[in-house]
Amino acid sequence: MIERCLAPDRGGRPIVSVALTVIAAAFVVAFMLVVLSRADEADWYRSVMMPDLPNISCCGPADAYFSDRGEIDAEGNFVAIITDTRPDDMPWGRRAHVPPGTRVIIPRRKIQWRFGNPTGHPVVFLGAGGTVYCFIPLGGV
Repeated sequence: MIERCLAPDRGGRPIVSVALTVIAAAFVVAFMLVVLSRADEADWYRSVMMPDLPNISCCGPADAYFSDRGEIDAEGNFVAIITDTRPDDMPWGRRAHVPPGTRVIIPRRKIQWRFGNPTGHPVVFLGAGGTVYCFIPLGGV
């Protein structure tokens, strides 16, 4: 069995060498796809504008927190529940720590549908002291 795997192919190279080359190429392609998708996502973070102040950015990825859960409170406000477990030290900078489970009341004027959402998670952009800059649900555009 091993002898068959090491047998030369038609070009005289061992099959194992060809297989390793194909595997290495697949890893390079996968790596490039991840890098490009992260670059596109970083551009998206910088492009999102506040719905109530359309000339002002929601800031960037260091202000963004995933919120995969939410609820409506007794007053009818949407409350985003932070579910983000990514590290606070990120490639683009350090962000303030907001523990998972933190509830954030989202003012209606801060919900932005126009820019879509490539992250796969609803995103809350928070400023100092928990100020809500934007909330980007899934979907949009």
